[in-house]
Amino acid sequence: MKKAIFLSIILVIAILSFIGCTTKSLSTSVEGQWILETISDTSGEVLVIGKAYKEYDDFNGKKEDIFAILNEDGTFEITGSEENLQGKYNKDKDLSTTDAVAITMNFDNGAQIMAAYGIRQYQDGKEIESLIFTLDEKVYSFIKSAANY
Repeated sequence: MKKAIFLSIILVIAILSFIGCTTKSLSTSVEGQWILETISDTSGEVLVIGKAYKEYDDFNGKKEDIFAILNEDGTFEITGSEENLQGKYNKDKDLSTTDAVAITMNFDNGAQIMAAYGIRQYQDGKEIESLIFTLDEKVYSFIKSAANY
């Protein structure tokens, strides 16, 4: 558990440090439906992809339709995984920057993790809102966009 919390904190710090400036303005609103892009292990190996993965149709590995729904009332639900997870979240203003928002997620099962919300800018200039967190030593990457951006 301590290792997972430590990895989550390191992930949030890394994301907050490496998110570059984009032309798209970062909204502080994280509410809405997020579509799974990938689940990776902590070394970066992709284990599972979701419909938001750019090369979804060409991927020969495991595919899952997982969604993270963050509600305006501060509750969240992650659906489509082996078990649906629920809990409450809040934005951590002390850890947030102008380029990224740190989010504390408290699961109903007692687990607590840190997530990071920001905007990715790709080499082709495309920008997309991103939500990333580590849970059970897996890195979950969601995007807030139509599948196969």
